[in-house]
Amino acid sequence: MIKRDAKGRFIKGGFVERVSLICKQCRVNFKVVPHDAKERIYCSPECRYAAQKGQPSNKKGKLLPDDKKYWGTTRVKLLLDNWEWASKQRLLQLFPEKSWSAIKNQVAYIKTKYKIAVPKRQKSPAWRNEKEICQLYQQGLGSVQLAKKFDATKPTILKILRKNNIKRRGQSEAQKLIVTPERRKALSEQTKKYLKAHPEAKLEHIRNLQEFHEKHPESRSVKQKEWLAKPGNLEKLSKVMKECQNRPEVIEKKKINRAKQKFPLLDATTTEIPVQKELDRRGIIYKKHFPIYDKNKKPVRLVDIAFPEVKLAIECDGDYWHGNPAKFKTLRQVQINRIKMDEEQDTRIKEAGWKIIRIWESDIQKDVSACVDKIERELHLK
Repeated sequence: MIKRDAKGRFIKGGFVERVSLICKQCRVNFKVVPHDAKERIYCSPECRYAAQKGQPSNKKGKLLPDDKKYWGTTRVKLLLDNWEWASKQRLLQLFPEKSWSAIKNQVAYIKTKYKIAVPKRQKSPAWRNEKEICQLYQQGLGSVQLAKKFDATKPTILKILRKNNIKRRGQSEAQKLIVTPERRKALSEQTKKYLKAHPEAKLEHIRNLQEFHEKHPESRSVKQKEWLAKPGNLEKLSKVMKECQNRPEVIEKKKINRAKQKFPLLDATTTEIPVQKELDRRGIIYKKHFPIYDKNKKPVRLVDIAFPEVKLAIECDGDYWHGNPAKFKTLRQVQINRIKMDEEQDTRIKEAGWKIIRIWESDIQKDVSACVDKIERELHLK
Protein backbone atom coordinates (compact mmCIF):
# COMPACT_ATOMS: atom_id res chain seq x y z
CA MET A 1 0.00 0.00 0.00
CA ILE A 2 1.06 3.57 -0.74
CA LYS A 3 1.02 5.68 2.41
CA ARG A 4 0.01 9.36 2.20
CA ASP A 5 -0.32 12.09 4.78
CA ALA A 6 -3.26 14.52 5.23
CA LYS A 7 -2.04 16.82 2.42
CA GLY A 8 -1.70 13.90 -0.05
CA ARG A 9 2.10 13.70 0.03
CA PHE A 10 3.95 10.38 0.04
CA ILE A 11 5.25 9.19 3.41
CA LYS A 12 8.60 7.44 3.91
CA GLY A 13 8.36 3.71 3.81
CA GLY A 14 5.53 3.75 1.29
CA PHE A 15 6.31 2.01 -2.03
CA VAL A 16 6.06 4.35 -5.06
CA GLU A 17 6.91 3.63 -8.72
CA ARG A 18 9.27 6.44 -9.72
CA VAL A 19 9.14 8.23 -13.09
CA SER A 20 12.33 8.28 -15.22
CA LEU A 21 13.32 11.65 -16.77
CA ILE A 22 16.25 13.01 -18.83
CA CYS A 23 18.25 15.95 -17.51
CA LYS A 24 18.21 18.91 -19.92
CA GLN A 25 21.80 19.83 -19.08
CA CYS A 26 23.84 16.61 -18.85
CA ARG A 27 21.34 14.24 -20.59
CA VAL A 28 21.51 11.66 -17.77
CA ASN A 29 18.50 9.43 -16.97
CA PHE A 30 17.27 10.07 -13.41
CA LYS A 31 14.21 8.89 -11.47
CA VAL A 32 11.76 11.15 -9.65
CA VAL A 33 8.67 10.76 -7.50
CA PRO A 34 5.52 11.31 -9.67
CA HIS A 35 4.38 14.55 -7.95
CA ASP A 36 7.86 16.12 -8.69
CA ALA A 37 7.90 15.07 -12.37
CA LYS A 38 6.36 18.30 -13.68
CA GLU A 39 8.69 20.59 -11.71
CA ARG A 40 11.99 18.72 -12.11
CA ILE A 41 14.04 19.50 -15.28
CA TYR A 42 17.58 19.00 -13.98
CA CYS A 43 18.97 15.99 -12.15
CA SER A 44 20.99 18.00 -9.60
CA PRO A 45 21.61 21.57 -8.37
CA GLU A 46 24.99 21.49 -10.16
CA CYS A 47 23.25 21.11 -13.54
CA ARG A 48 20.74 23.85 -12.62
CA TYR A 49 23.53 26.34 -11.79
CA ALA A 50 25.46 25.36 -14.93
CA ALA A 51 22.36 25.93 -17.10
CA GLN A 52 21.77 29.34 -15.51
CA LYS A 53 25.38 30.39 -16.26
CA GLY A 54 25.32 28.81 -19.72
CA GLN A 55 28.26 26.47 -18.95
CA PRO A 56 28.59 22.73 -19.63
CA SER A 57 28.23 20.50 -16.55
CA ASN A 58 30.91 18.07 -15.39
CA LYS A 59 28.64 15.05 -15.67
CA LYS A 60 28.74 12.85 -18.77
CA GLY A 61 25.58 11.78 -20.55
CA LYS A 62 24.34 8.31 -21.41
CA LEU A 63 24.28 6.90 -24.94
CA LEU A 64 21.25 8.21 -26.83
CA PRO A 65 20.70 6.61 -30.27
CA ASP A 66 18.65 9.23 -32.14
CA ASP A 67 20.39 12.46 -31.00
CA LYS A 68 23.30 13.65 -33.22
CA LYS A 69 24.67 15.98 -30.55
CA TYR A 70 25.37 13.01 -28.25
CA TRP A 71 26.97 9.62 -28.69
CA GLY A 72 24.72 6.88 -30.02
CA THR A 73 25.30 3.11 -30.21
CA THR A 74 26.16 3.15 -33.93
CA ARG A 75 28.64 6.01 -33.50
CA VAL A 76 30.26 4.29 -30.49
CA LYS A 77 30.75 1.12 -32.57
CA LEU A 78 32.32 3.20 -35.35
CA LEU A 79 34.64 4.83 -32.79
CA LEU A 80 35.73 1.52 -31.28
CA ASP A 81 36.37 0.00 -34.72
CA ASN A 82 38.64 2.88 -35.77
CA TRP A 83 40.21 3.72 -32.40
CA GLU A 84 43.19 1.37 -32.61
CA TRP A 85 44.67 2.21 -36.05
CA ALA A 86 42.96 5.30 -37.44
CA SER A 87 44.90 8.57 -37.34
CA LYS A 88 43.80 11.59 -35.35
CA GLN A 89 42.89 13.40 -38.57
CA ARG A 90 40.76 10.45 -39.72
CA LEU A 91 38.83 10.31 -36.43
CA LEU A 92 38.12 14.04 -36.55
CA GLN A 93 36.78 13.56 -40.10
CA LEU A 94 34.46 10.76 -38.90
CA PHE A 95 33.15 12.93 -36.04
CA PRO A 96 33.37 16.54 -37.31
CA GLU A 97 31.19 18.06 -34.55
CA LYS A 98 33.43 16.58 -31.81
CA SER A 99 36.81 17.81 -30.56
CA TRP A 100 39.78 15.49 -29.96
CA SER A 101 39.39 15.80 -26.17
CA ALA A 102 35.67 14.84 -26.43
CA ILE A 103 36.57 11.69 -28.40
CA LYS A 104 39.19 10.66 -25.84
CA ASN A 105 36.79 11.33 -22.94
CA GLN A 106 34.10 9.19 -24.57
CA VAL A 107 36.52 6.23 -24.90
CA ALA A 108 37.48 6.58 -21.22
CA TYR A 109 33.78 6.73 -20.28
CA ILE A 110 33.03 3.51 -22.23
CA LYS A 111 35.90 1.72 -20.46
CA THR A 112 34.74 2.68 -16.95
CA LYS A 113 30.96 2.51 -17.45
CA TYR A 114 30.55 -0.61 -19.58
CA LYS A 115 33.89 -2.28 -18.72
CA ILE A 116 34.72 -2.94 -22.36
CA ALA A 117 38.33 -3.89 -23.16
CA VAL A 118 39.19 -1.04 -25.53
CA PRO A 119 42.52 -1.73 -27.30
CA LYS A 120 45.37 0.72 -26.91
CA ARG A 121 45.86 3.30 -29.62
CA GLN A 122 48.63 2.32 -32.00
CA LYS A 123 50.77 4.68 -34.04
CA SER A 124 49.45 5.92 -37.38
CA PRO A 125 50.10 3.73 -40.47
CA ALA A 126 52.85 6.12 -41.49
CA TRP A 127 54.97 5.06 -38.48
CA ARG A 128 54.57 1.39 -39.41
CA ASN A 129 55.98 2.10 -42.88
CA GLU A 130 58.99 4.25 -41.94
CA LYS A 131 61.43 2.54 -44.32
CA GLU A 132 59.05 2.73 -47.26
CA ILE A 133 58.42 6.44 -46.66
CA CYS A 134 62.16 7.19 -46.50
CA GLN A 135 62.78 5.26 -49.75
CA LEU A 136 59.94 7.01 -51.58
CA TYR A 137 61.09 10.43 -50.37
CA GLN A 138 64.62 9.74 -51.63
CA GLN A 139 63.18 8.59 -54.97
CA GLY A 140 61.42 11.96 -55.41
CA LEU A 141 57.96 11.89 -53.80
CA GLY A 142 57.02 14.99 -51.77
CA SER A 143 55.89 15.14 -48.14
CA VAL A 144 52.31 16.12 -49.12
CA GLN A 145 52.03 13.20 -51.56
CA LEU A 146 53.31 10.79 -48.89
CA ALA A 147 50.82 12.17 -46.36
CA LYS A 148 47.93 11.46 -48.76
CA LYS A 149 49.24 7.98 -49.55
CA PHE A 150 49.70 6.81 -45.93
CA ASP A 151 46.66 8.66 -44.45
CA ALA A 152 48.79 10.91 -42.25
CA THR A 153 49.60 14.58 -41.79
CA LYS A 154 52.60 16.43 -43.23
CA PRO A 155 54.19 17.07 -39.76
CA THR A 156 54.18 13.30 -38.96
CA ILE A 157 56.06 12.53 -42.19
CA LEU A 158 58.58 15.28 -41.46
CA LYS A 159 59.08 13.77 -37.97
CA ILE A 160 59.78 10.36 -39.56
CA LEU A 161 62.34 11.91 -41.90
CA ARG A 162 64.03 13.72 -39.01
CA LYS A 163 64.13 10.51 -36.97
CA ASN A 164 65.89 8.67 -39.83
CA ASN A 165 68.36 11.58 -40.36
CA ILE A 166 67.10 12.44 -43.86
CA LYS A 167 67.56 16.07 -44.85
CA ARG A 168 64.55 17.92 -46.15
CA ARG A 169 64.73 19.09 -49.78
CA GLY A 170 65.04 22.80 -50.56
CA GLN A 171 62.70 24.70 -52.85
CA SER A 172 65.08 24.62 -55.83
CA GLU A 173 65.60 20.84 -55.51
CA ALA A 174 61.86 20.27 -55.24
CA GLN A 175 61.20 22.33 -58.37
CA LYS A 176 63.79 20.30 -60.29
CA LEU A 177 61.92 17.12 -59.39
CA ILE A 178 58.53 18.59 -60.27
CA VAL A 179 59.63 20.22 -63.55
CA THR A 180 61.25 17.24 -65.29
CA PRO A 181 63.01 17.54 -68.70
CA GLU A 182 59.98 15.92 -70.39
CA ARG A 183 57.69 18.47 -68.75
CA ARG A 184 59.98 21.30 -69.86
CA LYS A 185 59.91 20.09 -73.47
CA ALA A 186 56.13 19.97 -73.44
CA LEU A 187 55.94 23.49 -71.99
CA SER A 188 58.44 24.86 -74.53
CA GLU A 189 56.41 23.35 -77.41
CA GLN A 190 53.21 24.95 -76.06
CA THR A 191 54.89 28.37 -75.74
CA LYS A 192 56.33 28.13 -79.26
CA LYS A 193 52.89 27.42 -80.72
CA TYR A 194 51.35 30.30 -78.78
CA LEU A 195 54.08 32.77 -79.80
CA LYS A 196 53.70 31.81 -83.47
CA ALA A 197 49.99 32.51 -83.31
CA HIS A 198 50.47 35.81 -81.38
CA PRO A 199 53.45 37.89 -82.70
CA GLU A 200 52.76 40.74 -80.22
CA ALA A 201 53.13 38.35 -77.31
CA LYS A 202 56.44 37.20 -78.76
CA LEU A 203 57.85 40.74 -78.67
CA GLU A 204 56.61 41.22 -75.12
CA HIS A 205 58.18 37.88 -74.17
CA ILE A 206 61.54 39.04 -75.59
CA ARG A 207 61.28 42.33 -73.68
CA ASN A 208 60.54 40.54 -70.39
CA LEU A 209 63.49 38.22 -70.93
CA GLN A 210 65.79 41.15 -71.61
CA GLU A 211 64.66 42.94 -68.42
CA PHE A 212 65.18 39.78 -66.40
CA HIS A 213 68.66 39.16 -67.81
CA GLU A 214 69.69 42.77 -67.18
CA LYS A 215 68.84 42.33 -63.51
CA HIS A 216 70.39 38.84 -63.35
CA PRO A 217 73.32 38.66 -65.82
CA GLU A 218 74.44 35.27 -64.44
CA SER A 219 71.20 33.64 -65.62
CA ARG A 220 72.01 34.15 -69.33
CA SER A 221 72.96 31.05 -71.28
CA VAL A 222 76.29 30.84 -73.14
CA LYS A 223 74.58 31.07 -76.57
CA GLN A 224 72.72 34.25 -75.59
CA LYS A 225 75.90 35.87 -74.29
CA GLU A 226 77.76 35.01 -77.51
CA TRP A 227 74.90 36.35 -79.64
CA LEU A 228 74.76 39.64 -77.69
CA ALA A 229 78.56 40.01 -77.87
CA LYS A 230 78.42 40.16 -81.68
CA PRO A 231 78.30 43.72 -83.09
CA GLY A 232 74.87 44.99 -84.18
CA ASN A 233 72.76 42.33 -82.43
CA LEU A 234 72.00 44.44 -79.36
CA GLU A 235 70.86 47.35 -81.59
CA LYS A 236 68.55 44.97 -83.50
CA LEU A 237 66.98 43.82 -80.26
CA SER A 238 66.47 47.41 -79.03
CA LYS A 239 64.78 48.32 -82.35
CA VAL A 240 62.37 45.42 -82.00
CA MET A 241 61.58 46.53 -78.45
CA LYS A 242 60.86 50.11 -79.53
CA GLU A 243 58.60 48.88 -82.35
CA CYS A 244 56.68 46.79 -79.85
CA GLN A 245 56.27 49.70 -77.39
CA ASN A 246 55.19 52.23 -80.06
CA ARG A 247 52.46 50.03 -81.53
CA PRO A 248 48.97 51.57 -81.18
CA GLU A 249 47.54 48.35 -79.69
CA VAL A 250 50.21 48.28 -76.96
CA ILE A 251 49.70 52.00 -76.19
CA GLU A 252 45.93 51.45 -75.83
CA LYS A 253 46.55 48.55 -73.45
CA LYS A 254 48.80 50.76 -71.34
CA LYS A 255 46.15 53.48 -71.21
CA ILE A 256 43.47 51.02 -70.12
CA ASN A 257 45.72 49.61 -67.39
CA ARG A 258 46.62 53.12 -66.26
CA ALA A 259 42.94 54.09 -66.00
CA LYS A 260 42.15 50.97 -63.94
CA GLN A 261 45.14 51.51 -61.64
CA LYS A 262 44.24 52.22 -58.01
CA PHE A 263 46.49 54.57 -56.06
CA PRO A 264 46.86 54.63 -52.27
CA LEU A 265 45.15 57.43 -50.35
CA LEU A 266 48.32 59.48 -49.75
CA ASP A 267 49.73 59.05 -53.27
CA ALA A 268 50.43 62.42 -54.96
CA THR A 269 53.34 64.26 -56.60
CA THR A 270 55.04 67.37 -55.16
CA THR A 271 53.17 69.54 -57.68
CA GLU A 272 49.75 68.13 -56.72
CA ILE A 273 50.09 68.26 -52.91
CA PRO A 274 50.04 72.10 -52.46
CA VAL A 275 46.98 72.44 -54.74
CA GLN A 276 45.16 69.69 -52.83
CA LYS A 277 45.98 71.34 -49.48
CA GLU A 278 44.71 74.73 -50.68
CA LEU A 279 41.46 73.15 -51.91
CA ASP A 280 41.04 71.39 -48.55
CA ARG A 281 41.65 74.68 -46.71
CA ARG A 282 38.93 76.40 -48.72
CA GLY A 283 36.53 73.49 -48.21
CA ILE A 284 36.15 72.61 -51.91
CA ILE A 285 35.27 68.95 -52.49
CA TYR A 286 37.26 67.19 -55.22
CA LYS A 287 38.44 63.75 -56.32
CA LYS A 288 42.04 62.81 -57.02
CA HIS A 289 43.25 60.27 -59.59
CA PHE A 290 39.82 60.13 -61.19
CA PRO A 291 39.34 58.06 -64.41
CA ILE A 292 37.59 59.75 -67.35
CA TYR A 293 35.70 57.60 -69.90
CA ASP A 294 34.45 58.46 -73.39
CA LYS A 295 30.93 57.86 -74.75
CA ASN A 296 31.79 54.23 -75.60
CA LYS A 297 32.89 53.71 -71.95
CA LYS A 298 36.55 53.37 -72.91
CA PRO A 299 39.18 54.89 -70.56
CA VAL A 300 40.63 58.20 -71.77
CA ARG A 301 42.81 59.48 -68.93
CA LEU A 302 43.42 59.23 -65.17
CA VAL A 303 43.30 62.89 -64.10
CA ASP A 304 45.20 64.38 -61.12
CA ILE A 305 42.23 66.37 -59.71
CA ALA A 306 38.63 66.17 -60.91
CA PHE A 307 35.19 67.70 -60.28
CA PRO A 308 32.85 65.11 -61.85
CA GLU A 309 29.62 67.06 -61.16
CA VAL A 310 30.83 69.99 -63.29
CA LYS A 311 33.03 67.80 -65.55
CA LEU A 312 36.20 69.78 -64.87
CA ALA A 313 39.64 68.12 -64.96
CA ILE A 314 42.88 69.62 -63.61
CA GLU A 315 46.41 68.49 -64.46
CA CYS A 316 49.42 69.62 -62.41
CA ASP A 317 52.31 69.39 -64.90
CA GLY A 318 56.03 69.37 -64.12
CA ASP A 319 58.11 71.99 -65.97
CA TYR A 320 60.74 69.59 -67.28
CA TRP A 321 58.73 66.50 -68.26
CA HIS A 322 55.86 68.40 -69.89
CA GLY A 323 58.16 71.02 -71.53
CA ASN A 324 57.19 74.41 -70.08
CA PRO A 325 58.03 76.96 -72.87
CA ALA A 326 58.66 79.72 -70.28
CA LYS A 327 61.46 77.63 -68.73
CA PHE A 328 62.89 75.72 -71.72
CA LYS A 329 63.45 77.51 -75.05
CA THR A 330 65.05 74.49 -76.76
CA LEU A 331 63.14 71.28 -76.09
CA ARG A 332 64.48 67.73 -76.03
CA GLN A 333 62.91 64.80 -77.89
CA VAL A 334 61.37 63.43 -74.68
CA GLN A 335 59.65 66.76 -74.01
CA ILE A 336 58.40 67.07 -77.62
CA ASN A 337 56.89 63.56 -77.45
CA ARG A 338 55.24 64.40 -74.15
CA ILE A 339 53.72 67.66 -75.50
CA LYS A 340 52.20 65.68 -78.41
CA MET A 341 50.74 63.14 -75.99
CA ASP A 342 49.27 65.95 -73.82
CA GLU A 343 47.63 67.56 -76.85
CA GLU A 344 46.09 64.23 -77.91
CA GLN A 345 44.81 63.63 -74.38
CA ASP A 346 43.30 67.13 -74.21
CA THR A 347 41.34 66.55 -77.42
CA ARG A 348 40.08 63.17 -76.18
CA ILE A 349 39.04 64.66 -72.82
CA LYS A 350 37.15 67.50 -74.58
CA GLU A 351 35.43 64.97 -76.87
CA ALA A 352 34.24 63.13 -73.76
CA GLY A 353 32.51 66.37 -72.67
CA TRP A 354 35.00 67.56 -70.04
CA LYS A 355 36.93 70.82 -69.55
CA ILE A 356 40.64 70.68 -68.74
CA ILE A 357 42.95 73.14 -66.98
CA ARG A 358 46.72 72.61 -66.94
CA ILE A 359 48.73 74.27 -64.15
CA TRP A 360 52.53 74.52 -64.35
CA GLU A 361 54.81 73.58 -61.49
CA SER A 362 56.50 77.02 -61.45
CA ASP A 363 53.09 78.78 -61.09
CA ILE A 364 52.19 76.57 -58.14
CA GLN A 365 55.51 77.30 -56.42
CA LYS A 366 55.07 81.07 -56.94
CA ASP A 367 51.45 81.44 -55.81
CA VAL A 368 49.15 78.51 -55.06
CA SER A 369 46.19 80.70 -54.12
CA ALA A 370 46.17 82.31 -57.60
CA CYS A 371 46.06 78.85 -59.21
CA VAL A 372 43.14 77.79 -56.99
CA ASP A 373 41.37 81.11 -57.75
CA LYS A 374 41.49 80.11 -61.42
CA ILE A 375 39.82 76.79 -60.56
CA GLU A 376 37.14 78.58 -58.49
CA ARG A 377 36.30 80.86 -61.42
CA GLU A 378 35.71 77.80 -63.62
CA LEU A 379 33.53 76.29 -60.90
CA HIS A 380 31.61 79.66 -60.72
CA LEU A 381 32.33 79.98 -57.01
CA LYS A 382 33.79 83.49 -57.44
